[in-house]
Amino acid sequence: MKFLNIATVVGATSVAHLREAADSLQLDMVFDKTVSHNNFNQTLFMFKGQGDSFKTIDGQNVYVIAPDAQFNVEYTNRHEGVKEIIHAHGMIAGGYDGVPYISGLPLEYLDTQRYTYPVLEENRRSGEYWLHSHWHIVDGMTIPIIIENDKKYPSNFPKEVADNLNDAQESQFFIEDFCPYLSDDGPGSNPTCCNEIVMKGLQEMYYGQKVKPTYPSFEEPATNENNCDVEHVDPADSGDVGFEALLVNGKDATAPQTVKVNSRFLRVRLTNAAAQSNFKITFGGLPATLVAVDGQWVEPVDITKSGWWAAVAQRLTVLIDTKDMKDDTVFIARNEATGVDSMQGGVVVTKADAPATRSFSLIGEEVGYMTNENEKKLHAIQPLSVKEPDVEFRLNVTGDNGFQSLNGWQWFPPNAMHDTPFVPNPNPMRVHYNDRVEITIFNNNPDGHPIHLHQHTFQVVAVNGERLENGALRDTIYVEGGCQSVTIAFDAVNPASTALLHCHLGFHQEAGMFSTVQYVAEEKSL
Repeated sequence: MKFLNIATVVGATSVAHLREAADSLQLDMVFDKTVSHNNFNQTLFMFKGQGDSFKTIDGQNVYVIAPDAQFNVEYTNRHEGVKEIIHAHGMIAGGYDGVPYISGLPLEYLDTQRYTYPVLEENRRSGEYWLHSHWHIVDGMTIPIIIENDKKYPSNFPKEVADNLNDAQESQFFIEDFCPYLSDDGPGSNPTCCNEIVMKGLQEMYYGQKVKPTYPSFEEPATNENNCDVEHVDPADSGDVGFEALLVNGKDATAPQTVKVNSRFLRVRLTNAAAQSNFKITFGGLPATLVAVDGQWVEPVDITKSGWWAAVAQRLTVLIDTKDMKDDTVFIARNEATGVDSMQGGVVVTKADAPATRSFSLIGEEVGYMTNENEKKLHAIQPLSVKEPDVEFRLNVTGDNGFQSLNGWQWFPPNAMHDTPFVPNPNPMRVHYNDRVEITIFNNNPDGHPIHLHQHTFQVVAVNGERLENGALRDTIYVEGGCQSVTIAFDAVNPASTALLHCHLGFHQEAGMFSTVQYVAEEKSL
């Protein structure tokens, strides 16, 4: 068994190191990612590295873990004046989950912490996960993680699809939104894409008025709720924060990444690492088969004509057949929007011997808004056992833009915007070890919310009260706005630390759209 050592360092010059005892593998996170947009450059945080496990695929840095590799983590902060803590999204991390003051302290300058990720069943499933900051929200400090499957598949996975995946060329489609602005003020509120301007504006306009030193519900309720007892339901709106550009593998639509095809099949691993944007992805009419979501196998779904939606923090694995590809083909992501004016980006796929294409035409048709209809089409390959729930919870999405957002309450662990003393969540969802837990998230907002659960993989068991025969396994589920609901189920078998459940829209996290799953002891007499 290999033992990997990941050292994460946050800083302006050297932020993370990853070392393997055999070959001194090193992964650095640096303030060195230059993005060109509208005739100016913006520098963001990024991961860099060298060694056998650090790869660059289609212009995107990727960390690849062998199926049998346990890895140790060493976090060291080398950025003076800045705190940092890193979360391995979708991984079952045991005691260290990268959540400030819950599973670890944010690292001050030159602080170091080591951690070994346990070898658990959830961590050994092949698929794509990702590292991201849980202290900052729009800083580019992200990288995908691939756990290889060693050409082994569940016994009920279709053999023909498995054979084609084994022959497929790896391809990356890593989405980030870039250059935030206040929607009410337009792009002019952030003319140079400096994130701090938007953060300061939000803090003054929203957070300064609505966030108080303690976190119970406010005296004055927010108003962005539908009355779900009547027929009228407000449509989704564009939210409080917009973005000027969509980056795919670090490039916008004016100079997209080119993918050179050397094999008939492509295995496209897509991560929506955006802060605030959901996307519909299409694959240029090439035969496309969805085979996994959030790193978990599903029964294959043909998405050639329909494309597929990815909410913030969700991942897709798609098998593409390029046999009949004659000309350049664009894989394109479009941000949900009304009308045809959606944010778009993608990659240009071309034969290996073809010249590089420098741009592509945007799609001039309405993309609309993400719904939960796709979720009903997914069926898990490795579902949970059939069991009645031991405990059930209902979370009502209330409030506006993340405020007073879950059952009329708001709470958050400290972060870069609100570096305040830690206050425990006064309203956790309490479970016992080995409980089958069901949580129904009922969304009375017009806006949809991608909800992420830490430390557990859950199964989607109902949409709008309709029980699913065998829903997908996930770690992030989209809950459509306008009085829609989703029910998830999981086994409470990872009690190493309190598990966060939160909206993954970055600015909603800043507003306090969090809850927690807390393990409690059985009541027994001594």
